[in-house]
Amino acid sequence: MLMDLVFTLFLGFLIAEIFALRRWKGKWRLAALIPLLLVGGILMRIALDPAQHYLLAFEALVWSSLSLAFLGVLALLRWGIEFSNRRRAR
Repeated sequence: MLMDLVFTLFLGFLIAEIFALRRWKGKWRLAALIPLLLVGGILMRIALDPAQHYLLAFEALVWSSLSLAFLGVLALLRWGIEFSNRRRAR
């Protein structure tokens, strides 16, 4: 059951990341790269020394959740800024 949750969160993170990288431009795309680089770095560290990661499922759960939340906050910020810019342009 825990692995299903971890897999679902990680898959959701990857889908959100792909969506952000394909649709966003400029500084927003660079900001969306931050959680991808973070999770990629953690996965590389785990691949290099898997013996130190006994709670791999919990680590993946925490980092995927935090990265997905970061992307959500970025999306809200982006939407809010664009909304206020459109409102000012009227």
